[in-house]
Amino acid sequence: MGRGDALTQAAVDGQLDARREGRVESTGLPVHEYVVQRRVERARALLLRGDLPASQVAIEAGFAHQSHMARCMRRVLGVTPTALAGRSPAR
Repeated sequence: MGRGDALTQAAVDGQLDARREGRVESTGLPVHEYVVQRRVERARALLLRGDLPASQVAIEAGFAHQSHMARCMRRVLGVTPTALAGRSPAR
């Protein structure tokens, strides 16, 4: 999910509230933080599936590269992709 795609979808879903200066109405989060959290959720699900390498997961989830995904996951979830992948049921 690219940045434009997520913003467009949020606008279509009626979740963006222009009066709140670019916040997602349902969460109250700034748009960028909402998008990052959605990407982290997607990456987490893909990593737990265990069928893609972390570099491919990063691209599929909309991150620029693997280290960007790792930074965001550590900040949002408190764990690294490697630690999360180690919990995968496929292993």
